[in-house]
Amino acid sequence: MVACFAWFLASRSKAVSGRARWAGYLLCVGLGLLAGRSSQTSALGRPLFDAVSRNDEKEVYRLLQNGANAAVEVDGKSAVCVAIDHDNGEIANFLVAHGANVVGFCDGKPLIRAAIDHNMWEMVNTLKDHGVRP
Repeated sequence: MVACFAWFLASRSKAVSGRARWAGYLLCVGLGLLAGRSSQTSALGRPLFDAVSRNDEKEVYRLLQNGANAAVEVDGKSAVCVAIDHDNGEIANFLVAHGANVVGFCDGKPLIRAAIDHNMWEMVNTLKDHGVRP
């Protein structure tokens, strides 16, 4: 962000056209937003995964409300897969509602197959609602 501020100060000279000045400004703003979002989600990603592993619904809800990335994966396993493995449909549905990847795999099977194997019919319907087919 320091580089963006330096760009802003330098662009105030007459040597930089108005379009270039605005392009640089918008690029800096965009990079700042992306950097803020990625650092926030990565900081909350592991705690979210751990909360799902513990079946701690209150903590999962709190972390998602505070911007945790619902699509978090640890060692190639998604938080949705962990919720399905723990037969916790509430958490699995909440993760999907908050943007978790529905086209993933769980122990080598598509998520929808894993949900069927665990008799999680509400989760199966949620996945179907998101375009996943068995």
